[in-house]
Amino acid sequence: MTASYAQIGINPSGDTIVCYNTIEARKIAKKLVQAKECDKLLDATTKEVSILEKIISTKDEQLVNSDSIAFKHETIITNNEDYIIVLQKSLKKSERKVKLLKAGWASTAIISAVGVILLLIR
Repeated sequence: MTASYAQIGINPSGDTIVCYNTIEARKIAKKLVQAKECDKLLDATTKEVSILEKIISTKDEQLVNSDSIAFKHETIITNNEDYIIVLQKSLKKSERKVKLLKAGWASTAIISAVGVILLLIR
């Protein structure tokens, strides 16, 4: 004795009821179980993708912040380098002034010494 099961649907012949034997019913049941497993895997994978997208978004924000910090550091370094150049120029000017002052004092001392000697000789 062969059991048959009815399923409502559209048969290629146009009938609205399709009958399946036991072997076909088992195949259908097996495919339903596989489909449910696939749905569970798809849900888990979708959740994992969502989590990974959030992680990527967070990492992107961290990169933007790091780039901003790096740019600020580069700006500070550039400003400091410019300031060092200004200070070096100022130092050179000051060194020239010191040399001129020393030369001026030396010439003044020599002129004064010559003047004193001339006064003493006269």
